[in-house]
Amino acid sequence: MRGILVLAVLTIKSSYSQNVELAVAHAGDAPDTVQWWIGEGGCWRLRTYAIDHDIHRSGIGSSSL
Repeated sequence: MRGILVLAVLTIKSSYSQNVELAVAHAGDAPDTVQWWIGEGGCWRLRTYAIDHDIHRSGIGSSSL
């Protein structure tokens, strides 16, 4: 499937479950990301939480997972 992936690497590492945001202090720290996938099958927003090692996805428009 062809599409476009837009990736934003954030300067924070956070936890959704603990409601915490911390600055990425060291080069070895994994940061949070926000990603948008725009393709034939629909549009999706993905948000990663570095502390939780968690991914949250949201369909945008009429698509669903």
